[in-house]
Amino acid sequence: MFKKQVQRSNNIIYKRRFGRWVIISCDLLAKPYTPYPNFRIMQKLTLACLLVAVAAAAARPNDSHYTDRYDNVNLDELISNRRLLVPYVKCVLDQGKCSPDGKELKEHIQEALENNCGKCTDKQREGTRKMIGHLINHEQEFWDQLIAKYDPERKYVSKYEKELKEVKA
Repeated sequence: MFKKQVQRSNNIIYKRRFGRWVIISCDLLAKPYTPYPNFRIMQKLTLACLLVAVAAAAARPNDSHYTDRYDNVNLDELISNRRLLVPYVKCVLDQGKCSPDGKELKEHIQEALENNCGKCTDKQREGTRKMIGHLINHEQEFWDQLIAKYDPERKYVSKYEKELKEVKA
């Protein structure tokens, strides 16, 4: 009696016109071909993973040297002004609050002692020699406290004793 006037098959819509089935619309022609239904989602997911990997690789710290962010600290001013020097020493000795550069220094002291400042930049090595020389010559009590904390067995002091004597002279 009553026949169906519209049929759907594989994203193609047919309609009966004048006794014949005619294609009304075809989604296959409107969309680009994709090998599987979630192709666009997979493309976006792959792109996101790739971007995360690139960002992680770019943000990875360079392990060959310590940060040079604080290399421009004026050590002469620090050495000449005891009011500026004491907070740094107390930070390193865990006796006071630490500034950001004091925290950075404290994090790397033990490793720098163990590998002869292998990751230090030239400016950091020069600053270390200058600061050690000042502590040995003018702040002996702080120097003794630093040795007691970071080198209680005196293996690093004895290892670098020749260099320390040169700095002291």
